[in-house]
Amino acid sequence: PEPEPSITVLYREQRRMAIRAAKTLLRSGKLSPTQKQRFIAYFFCGKSISEIARNEKTYRMKVWRGLRSITRLLQCGELVR
Repeated sequence: PEPEPSITVLYREQRRMAIRAAKTLLRSGKLSPTQKQRFIAYFFCGKSISEIARNEKTYRMKVWRGLRSITRLLQCGELVR
């Protein structure tokens, strides 16, 4: 069954806000080149933490911690204001 129109509108709005926040973060200058690369690989290209770590020849935990800190920046909302 198709979701209700109001639910569809909410999903679209949430997605739009998430993309806006991500773009703002990428342009903010708060991320290092490595963080930007990981952010794009994980959130936009859909690569796993293991794939990113393998490509960078580093530990998964290191990638995970970096992505977690980026996620916290996105969640705090200060970038979107």
